[in-house]
Amino acid sequence: MSSSDRIRFALDTEPFRFHPTADVNFAEYHVMRALYDTLLEVDSAMEVQPHLAERWEQESPTAYRFHLRAGVSFQDGVRLTAHDAVWSLNRLRGNDSAQSSALSFVEDVEAVDELTFRVRLHKPHAPFLASLASNAGMIFSTRNIVVPDEGAGEPLTVPVGTGPFCFVAKTPSAVQLARYDGYWGRDESGTALPYAAGLELPWYENGTQMLAALEQGELTVINEVPYARVPELRERQDLAFDAIASHGYNGVRLNCARPPFDSKPLRQAFAAAVDRERMLAEVNLGVGYAMHGPIPPASFAYDGEYRPFTGDREQVRARLLEAGCPDGYSFTILIPTEQMRKMVSYMGDQLRACGIEMKIEVRPMSDLYDALQSGDYDALFLGASGGTDPDEVLYPLFHSAGSQNRMSYANPELDAVLERCRVEADRDTRILLYRAAQQIIVEDSPFIFTRSGLSIIAKQKGVHGLDPHPDLGIRWQRIRLPDGETER
Repeated sequence: MSSSDRIRFALDTEPFRFHPTADVNFAEYHVMRALYDTLLEVDSAMEVQPHLAERWEQESPTAYRFHLRAGVSFQDGVRLTAHDAVWSLNRLRGNDSAQSSALSFVEDVEAVDELTFRVRLHKPHAPFLASLASNAGMIFSTRNIVVPDEGAGEPLTVPVGTGPFCFVAKTPSAVQLARYDGYWGRDESGTALPYAAGLELPWYENGTQMLAALEQGELTVINEVPYARVPELRERQDLAFDAIASHGYNGVRLNCARPPFDSKPLRQAFAAAVDRERMLAEVNLGVGYAMHGPIPPASFAYDGEYRPFTGDREQVRARLLEAGCPDGYSFTILIPTEQMRKMVSYMGDQLRACGIEMKIEVRPMSDLYDALQSGDYDALFLGASGGTDPDEVLYPLFHSAGSQNRMSYANPELDAVLERCRVEADRDTRILLYRAAQQIIVEDSPFIFTRSGLSIIAKQKGVHGLDPHPDLGIRWQRIRLPDGETER
């Protein structure tokens, strides 16, 4: 495979986890979208569409029948059947899976015939179809492949998927994938997908490095750029650039199980001290949206008027007095890259002005995940992202039984609201419920919301078939390189 017939896309950190049951970061998510297909897909309007499942029927409020596409095979050549879908969904909803919260409403899954399976739910679940368009709907085989990991010195064991690209190797600087020639996808003219012969996914420390590599022709596409360069990129003639609102956001996760953040007033003091609009303007140069709660701008439940925080020092002082800490408190925050120091330091300056001292420690992303799992942290800067339905973030992250709730946060009132959101079918009612849930979460402040970034695509001129998506995912299948370089 020559360098001219593969897509080179920049990851923001080294990926380590490639299993659909894992709690993954964005870098790992981008790799997994190339390896695995989901049962359903969401389009740019965030509407659910067929994918591996070509159609479905709702047999009752709690039963769905899905029909898989004929002729789909795994990357080892074995045909996909309904039994594989049943096995995958049961594995994804297991207690050791990060997707278990998204599928906790599933009662059982059974194969009807070779290409048909049925899912029964405990009770009606409004976000069900949207869940199957997320990681909770990724289909993978019982069989694994072993691929070289030159950096670790030990091979990787990765499940076999039906996705458009196969895992070739992980080098000390990049993940290498090759086109799966048996992929089921076809474009409107009948041409086999994917167009590109392969993917090379190197990782970079920051958007400045990514953009420099794009400008030098070393990369095909990036989805992160320096904030200061956005106005210029919109006008560039040698590169193509687009950006839209996204379903992702940044923020600080607080450990509610140990001091100082086992105290609700001290969490509230942190939340009240941060002037998000000012930080967006001065640190992020106005790129993105200030976040006051867990519902991002691309969501159907977003409330643009909801701005409870203004950096009010009197409110901070009141919370500190309530907690019995009139002179403030101190804590340590873990961040995954040096690039984030500027934003986090800006928050630290605002906190310090209110008597709160924050020590910053830069750790590898793998250490952050270890800290989350063990609970060995005070605060941790790590964002979140969801798909078409707010449930995909709110329930796993904030419900007391949520599979991604590593903050030891629990509120029975919130649990009840989130559970009602899942069974309520009327969208207008669900919007009101999600906004009520948002108010409860913000009041308790287990997570300090800071900014929702844009879904960005900057690419070489002449690259087609790729636009920014609200869910931040890359649709690899239809990317065309310039000058016919993707021809088979």
